[in-house]
Amino acid sequence: MAEESSQAKSGRRYPLVVYRLSARRHRALGIALILAGALTQLPRYLPDLPVAETVLAYDQLSIIGLMVLLAGLGLFVAALLEGRLAYAQCQPDYLLINTSGGRVAVGYLRITETKLDIPRNVLDTKTRRGDQALLKQLTKLHKERVLEVVLSDFPLPEKQLRKRLHQFFFSARSEAGLVLIVPRSESLKFEIDAAIARAREARRLAEQGERDPLAAFRPTRP
Repeated sequence: MAEESSQAKSGRRYPLVVYRLSARRHRALGIALILAGALTQLPRYLPDLPVAETVLAYDQLSIIGLMVLLAGLGLFVAALLEGRLAYAQCQPDYLLINTSGGRVAVGYLRITETKLDIPRNVLDTKTRRGDQALLKQLTKLHKERVLEVVLSDFPLPEKQLRKRLHQFFFSARSEAGLVLIVPRSESLKFEIDAAIARAREARRLAEQGERDPLAAFRPTRP
């Protein structure tokens, strides 16, 4: 069974919708900064262009605009990475939650239950003002059920885990529960449940072998 576990393949990658939506907002802001920074460079390359007088000289305005443009480029690239690096995936021995801020590995034996439900039943609606818009966008665009993964305990200290994951990843009704908002959540639930069954069977066989080391060498009855 250990060989079977080691040879098991990784599952498909399920995009994390929370980070995809957040990345979309940051990407739009990055594009706006790029355009604003580019506009401030026009007087440098088009000296005949009529420009209203400002408190700052053209050179000073150009330097500030260049900084804004570079900030926009940085934010745009960061938003691309934020969206593409955010996914959940079943590995042979653990559930991987990957984000641009780091990775969280959840052992299958730590998972006690997986449940599908609508977002408002598991998400904390009392969020910060900045997350209210994201929550509205989330409930509007994501019509599928979300997957709640109930744990015996968190794989990391809760404070450390909350620094790595967005607040919408934490269940409002479970003391130690994670919420995965992904497309085709039913498919991810099936993969996790199958992996849990394999892990529990491997543990059962290992415990049986410890109790009776010679069991593997005894002939089985027909």
